[in-house]
Amino acid sequence: MVLRVLKYINKYRNIIIIYFLILAYFLTWVPKEFNHSFDGVKYRLNSDKIIKETRVVFEGVLIKPIFGGNSFSGTITIDGVKYNVFELKFDEFNSASINGLKDSGASFSLGYIYFDKAYESFTITLYEKKGLNSYGWNPENGLMVTAPAQNRAEAVELANYHLQKKMIKRGTARFN
Repeated sequence: MVLRVLKYINKYRNIIIIYFLILAYFLTWVPKEFNHSFDGVKYRLNSDKIIKETRVVFEGVLIKPIFGGNSFSGTITIDGVKYNVFELKFDEFNSASINGLKDSGASFSLGYIYFDKAYESFTITLYEKKGLNSYGWNPENGLMVTAPAQNRAEAVELANYHLQKKMIKRGTARFN
């Protein structure tokens, strides 16, 4: 009896493997709702103070394909200000540039987001006005939002975790 089952499985092995690969592809490719609210802190690097406690809300869909990077489409609300973002395409560090359109139709670049692998925590490096028409972020005293965190020490520790692989690749030190 066992031999008969093994012969049957061996005979149709390739078909079974292809079936499970196709099933796995469609189970992971299907967009999943990603509607989460995070409480964290907004703070400036190399300053001991937090600027304020912050709530960040994601409303949209998250796609996690088997091959290629994950992506998010929808809105991000920070402190009650809603941003309609273009599709966030996450790289090998699970990070993406946050760009989109304001209600007026003008485009914006909000910053860069770094998620953990499970999408349960994140850090955003927020761009600030640097000149007449330029925005950027400074690793010396840049503005950041990290969640979930209740204080600056938790936020900085989590930010170092989120960005550690990228900082190692670039040879950058830890945040303070």
